[in-house]
Amino acid sequence: MTRHDLLVQKSLEIGRSKTKLKKRLLEAKSVLTNEIKTRFKSAKFNFGKKQLVGDGYTLQWQVRRFPNKPEGYYNQQTNVGIVIVK
Repeated sequence: MTRHDLLVQKSLEIGRSKTKLKKRLLEAKSVLTNEIKTRFKSAKFNFGKKQLVGDGYTLQWQVRRFPNKPEGYYNQQTNVGIVIVK
C-alpha cells in the first residue's frame, strides 16, 4: 500500500466514524476566530452531511477541498480531510 493510499484510507475512516468526525469538526472549530466561534455555541451535528451547523455558518468536512476534481497542489489529500466554512 502506498503512502497516498494510507492517507486516503485514514481520511475516509474519519468520514465513516461519528466519533472521529465530531472530533475533527470540533478541532476545526477551535481554530476559528472568537467572533465566528460564537456562532457555533449551540451548533448541531449533521453526520449525514458531515457538518457542524452553527448560526449562519457551517463547518463542512470533506476528503479534500474539491473532491470531484483531480488531486493536485491546490487540491491535496490529507489524512484528516479538510474542513471548510460555508
